[in-house]
Amino acid sequence: MLHWDLNAGLISVAKNSEPLEECIAIEQLYLVFGVLYIQLKRVDKVSVHLLIFPDSVNAESYRRLRVAARWASIVIKSE
Repeated sequence: MLHWDLNAGLISVAKNSEPLEECIAIEQLYLVFGVLYIQLKRVDKVSVHLLIFPDSVNAESYRRLRVAARWASIVIKSE
């Protein structure tokens, strides 16, 4: 699960039913052939790699995610 709060500039991820964990940086972000690749650095220094395909979420959510990926940023937490 990916939660990107554009207003606060924060991004969080969770695996399966685990609680959301805040990320401190976007290390890489690419949009290639409609597939969005995001590499996030979590607070525990572990990187998370996400591949998001257009048909994996509803069309409106995917459109919003692409716009966010192009224009938004996250607040970098001090380490």
